[in-house]
Amino acid sequence: ELQEIRKEVDLLRRELAALKQHEEPLIDEQTALVRRRHQRKREYKNVGDEVEAWAERILLEDCDNDESWTEVPCNKMMRSRDNRDGQTRTYIKWMKDSRSDSAQDDGPEWPCLRIYSTIQAPCDEVCLYLSQEKHMPDYNCLLDKYRDLEEITSTSKICWAQTPQILFVKPRDFITFCSFRWRHDGTQVVVNQAVDKYENLEANAYAYRGATFISPDPEDPERTRISLLTHSSPGDEVPIWACRTAMKTLLPTEPYRLFHKIQEGVLNSRAQLQATLQERTELVANRTQNRPAGLAQM
Repeated sequence: ELQEIRKEVDLLRRELAALKQHEEPLIDEQTALVRRRHQRKREYKNVGDEVEAWAERILLEDCDNDESWTEVPCNKMMRSRDNRDGQTRTYIKWMKDSRSDSAQDDGPEWPCLRIYSTIQAPCDEVCLYLSQEKHMPDYNCLLDKYRDLEEITSTSKICWAQTPQILFVKPRDFITFCSFRWRHDGTQVVVNQAVDKYENLEANAYAYRGATFISPDPEDPERTRISLLTHSSPGDEVPIWACRTAMKTLLPTEPYRLFHKIQEGVLNSRAQLQATLQERTELVANRTQNRPAGLAQM
């Protein structure tokens, strides 16, 4: 990134020199490529900012007093294992495409989920665990295949993922832009937005918009709070009734199982996580730069 910034600065210097001499600035292929990369980065940064603002606005809605949000309790048979202390709560609301440039007043409504959970481990350890790709299969059984398509910046990328067949809904392909950033209070914010097409790939399902806020519990540094918001569609070829049936089947179990597995995974990996954090502390003196960071396909 620094090399690209230097190239951009050098380009501006040459253009200014050419203007002073009343000459037409020369733009070669490499210069044009640098400009396109910077423009692409700016565009995707704006997408990330818009999604984060959208997510904060949605999360401010009062779930308990807003009838458009419905709480989905954990399945009674699974509650003693996956949500014994009531640490996870799940809500659902049906909404049209939430992307600002794709919203359709007459389009179908698809499920938007709000999930809140508490993990009994420090925030640094939870973030590090979720950033390590090797742990993904341990907690996310709804993701069958995945791969990165393009790195936009060191904190953002475009990726492809495929879900397995769920009930009568065949495997679905998602193409998604993901990015993350750290806030000053120690919160990690991971956002995503659907990409309809990428080169020769085309999505048949869409993670319209989503955001995950992972933050230290202000009352207990040994706990981590997670707020997850996701609005997605299995694609127009899947009937609404089929999507609603799948939601009724999955929601009483899968969100609770997800966070229970994350809890177990972090606790089982604490020795390795703490050792990795210690190594980073020794290598990097600046604490803000030392925080673990990464992206996991949640």
